[in-house]
Amino acid sequence: MAGCSNELPEVSEPVSILTTEEEQNLQKKGYGEMKKIMKFVLGFVAATFIIIAVFWGRFVYVSNYKVTEADTSVSPDGTYELVLQAVGEADFPFGSASGRLILYEGKSRISQADFELFDDGRSIRSSIWEVTWHEDYVAVILSGDEQLDEQIILFFDGKKERKQLTDEEPVKVEDVSESGVADSQTVYAGESESWQNINFVEYSGYWSCEGKTHEQILAEGGIELSCTITEDNQFSGTLFSQQEITERFATIEEISGKIEQAELYFDYTDDEWGNSGTLHIQFLSDSIYVEVLNDKNAAHGSDYGINGTFELIREKENITEIGVVVDSGYHSSWTEEEMISAVNERSQYYKASAYYSEIIDYWENVREVRDISNVMEPLFETDRKYYTKEEFESEPMLVIHLAKNEIYARHGYIFADVDLYNYFMGCIWYSPTCDGTNFDDSILNEYERANLEILADLDTY
Repeated sequence: MAGCSNELPEVSEPVSILTTEEEQNLQKKGYGEMKKIMKFVLGFVAATFIIIAVFWGRFVYVSNYKVTEADTSVSPDGTYELVLQAVGEADFPFGSASGRLILYEGKSRISQADFELFDDGRSIRSSIWEVTWHEDYVAVILSGDEQLDEQIILFFDGKKERKQLTDEEPVKVEDVSESGVADSQTVYAGESESWQNINFVEYSGYWSCEGKTHEQILAEGGIELSCTITEDNQFSGTLFSQQEITERFATIEEISGKIEQAELYFDYTDDEWGNSGTLHIQFLSDSIYVEVLNDKNAAHGSDYGINGTFELIREKENITEIGVVVDSGYHSSWTEEEMISAVNERSQYYKASAYYSEIIDYWENVREVRDISNVMEPLFETDRKYYTKEEFESEPMLVIHLAKNEIYARHGYIFADVDLYNYFMGCIWYSPTCDGTNFDDSILNEYERANLEILADLDTY
């Protein structure tokens, strides 16, 4: 067939009916719509974030910072006003609630005291406080189901005191001086003892409210005084306090001074919370009374430091049976009851020594002795056996130091070093009889002389 061809006709490209300017306008319009959408999305996200932040900020403010007046009390003469405030809300679900006491004279603020109330998650309210107005101060007792009652005293001159109340509280009595002026002092009912007859060395050891051990205080809260007192009535010690639920603790360290007329005053500048004051420590017949005077909060300090008054009794590790056989002449004539009594009486010294924790660890984990043998016998038989240098070289430095000094201790040497004195006083075989200035080395036997030479060479403690 003439004129036929298999080639397809060419298809021309579609021709745009829009001009170049119209295309550009259309693109700009699309970009504009996209920008509007993005702005809307970003604005919505920002607004949502702001709303959440506002609500969260309000929640935090109400929970932790909002101050609400819970109650007020006015002094009988109308001069002073005490305001009870709730600061925030109780921690969810059964936590503590923060509160504040503010004392005013007219419109002038005299002082304030912050506190934590442990009351099964309930808020600060009028029923938790009891107010008593006095001539120069106002006393407040705060009560919660999960705490001991706490007393806060706000003096009209701006001073503050606080303490946890126990079943037995001190009472105030008035002593009239020769000048006829009544001096108020704190004593305990029936307490009367001449301080001249007191051997203050016997007060060395650990004292606490209700006689709690240190482990009980860490678990349940409380206050503990550890002290060492020398023959010339020089006192050194530490006062430790810990709250039960918050586990906040405070410490006044390096307390020192001379006991005069059965009491000691010590000024401190820090209780771990930046607070300062004066400790007034009184030594009674079977207890120690500690009072914090002139306590002051440092700038940005806290009310969680040590303050108030405390009656402390001795911590005692009661041992009811010995359960150990000792082959020794040191106490061969003692009955079991006498040994138990001696161990209990001397435990206060043993614990007061700086060596206590390390030497107990040595007895238990190196010698595997977990009964009271550690206070029944000396560390080594240096008075009846020759030792070699190699036998001592594997021992800890503290053990070598004590082994050297126990050679003297066997003969009643009285140590001037407080920690050595307390350590050996804790050992019931030790009997202090000879002052260091009067000690005669000739009393040592040949075993002791030979062993002392080796130990003195090794002792670098």
